[in-house]
Amino acid sequence: MTVHPSHMDDTELLLYQFKEGNNKAFYRIYQLHYVSLWHFAHYLIDNKADAEDIVANAFFKLWKQCATFNSLDRIKPFLVVVTRNACYDYLKHNKVKKAAREELLHTSARSEEDIQANLFKGEILQKAVNEIENLPVRMRRIFKMIYMEGLSNTEIANKLNITESTVRVQKTKALQQLRASLLKRGLLTTCVAPLLAHWFL
Repeated sequence: MTVHPSHMDDTELLLYQFKEGNNKAFYRIYQLHYVSLWHFAHYLIDNKADAEDIVANAFFKLWKQCATFNSLDRIKPFLVVVTRNACYDYLKHNKVKKAAREELLHTSARSEEDIQANLFKGEILQKAVNEIENLPVRMRRIFKMIYMEGLSNTEIANKLNITESTVRVQKTKALQQLRASLLKRGLLTTCVAPLLAHWFL
């Protein structure tokens, strides 16, 4: 018996909309996994721009096959496999250091552990980024302008037509709320805490 969308919970509805080719559902899935996959790809090939291209292509392949997924839990493994294979192909067809190529293409038990560790770090970073999206609208915008766009307090104040004092207050509140949320989820006690430290310095 088919369940009507109005009777679905959030997870079921997201899957239903994704399978139907809904752009907003696809973008939500993109938000859930992009940072983790980019961190993973960057670790493997050590090239930021090409890692972005590889991950973008992985999501394109996901989009083309959206109707075939019967569970949201299958999406992350699919993206990881596609991204990893693309990274290996990249290393095969680009002139990289022989030692690095052999280490990745002939994965040892140690390098496999490193890959899994970095994938885990990427997943934690993804969760941290998701927490940023839960900040109030103006607070979130100011946080992103400071830490992701690299704008100064003066530049932000001019762009948003507010005082620099307001920018500083919103920044402080954003950091306090984000820190509390990350601590509550245990993210600041993980091995990737140093990667998040620049937000709290």
